[in-house]
Amino acid sequence: MSEHTPEPWFAEEYFDKNHDRFLFDIRAENEEIVGSEGLWTSESSDRANARRIVACVNACKGISTDRLEKMVPSTLANLLTLKGEK
Repeated sequence: MSEHTPEPWFAEEYFDKNHDRFLFDIRAENEEIVGSEGLWTSESSDRANARRIVACVNACKGISTDRLEKMVPSTLANLLTLKGEK
């Protein structure tokens, strides 16, 4: 399995004129990681979920996926605190 798309990721919001609604993509540079394809709408929870996904990925930069999968939430919180995050 290949490595994940490098950080930073960002959520891009745009208006879909055909369906009269806002949609979201999660991107890194010029690469689409998660496209709207009906998964994201203008619902506030969708916007919040897209932002949280991006924030989590960016906060975990430099930590391997294997290591993340083995961590319990409190271990990850401690690690981020050591990196100067709260």
